[in-house]
Amino acid sequence: MKTISPIELQTILAAQRSAAVIDVRTSVEFDEVHVPQARSVPLDELKPGALQLASDQPVYLLCRSGQRATKAAEKFAKEGFAQPIVIEAASI
Repeated sequence: MKTISPIELQTILAAQRSAAVIDVRTSVEFDEVHVPQARSVPLDELKPGALQLASDQPVYLLCRSGQRATKAAEKFAKEGFAQPIVIEAASI
């Protein structure tokens, strides 16, 4: 499973503001602080196929520690998404 650093994500978002960024923390955590381009989809509500994302495009997944993002990446991979990418743990 591919991972990138928060700095790498920042570089990607500067070049491609429409990149798919999914924050899988709880709504309360998301409301506290989040990446501006991120979409809040808590892990327990995540249904990758319902998100209307291209399965051949990168999907950047983040949470506080990386554990929920890794579980989310596994869900995306099981549903045929070719490029789920976990953002390494860091302060958001």
